[in-house]
Amino acid sequence: VHGEQGSGKSSLLLALAARLRAATGSLTIDGIDAIANPRRAMALTGVARLGDYVAPEDRLTLRESLFERCFLEGISIHDGVARADQLERLVGFRLDRTTEMADFTPLERTIASVGLVMLRPSKVVVLDDADVLVPHEQQPLMFELISRMLSLDDAVLIAATLDRGTAPAGAVEVTLPSQKKKSSRSIDEGLAIVGLSKSEPFE
Repeated sequence: VHGEQGSGKSSLLLALAARLRAATGSLTIDGIDAIANPRRAMALTGVARLGDYVAPEDRLTLRESLFERCFLEGISIHDGVARADQLERLVGFRLDRTTEMADFTPLERTIASVGLVMLRPSKVVVLDDADVLVPHEQQPLMFELISRMLSLDDAVLIAATLDRGTAPAGAVEVTLPSQKKKSSRSIDEGLAIVGLSKSEPFE
């Protein structure tokens, strides 16, 4: 999901994760009507990062963050650690769990954020500001590593970005119109634009 700051990206992500009810429309997540059964739908989604509101705590270590997430989700520590081990095998490396979240690189922190929310199996994972912190040249790797983790649950990622050039090839792209007031506006302006990314595949 692309768009300027204030265009509604975060709200759209929340709506697609069944955490913000839209005024109109329908939403089905893995066969569940999210409008009629929001709690069942929410159980199938995870929010890895959302602006300044949802993110791992800077001063917690990765291990502490893992234990905290297990407590919040009602998962046993044993099962949570086993799930984290699975996710690490998929990405191909292990982050030092004694490191504070603030000390990871932006790429590592993003991967950790997605991994933490995936301790509970999800069908939809949302990630706000996907291209804001991670350097541009590392973004293809970021999306590739996240894709590997998502394969564990056959899940999808819905990511909000500022830059249209960051989406992997074949991704469905939604561009939201600017919400800034203009002195003039095209007759057709105001509708979201939907298309497929034409970015080059990952090397």
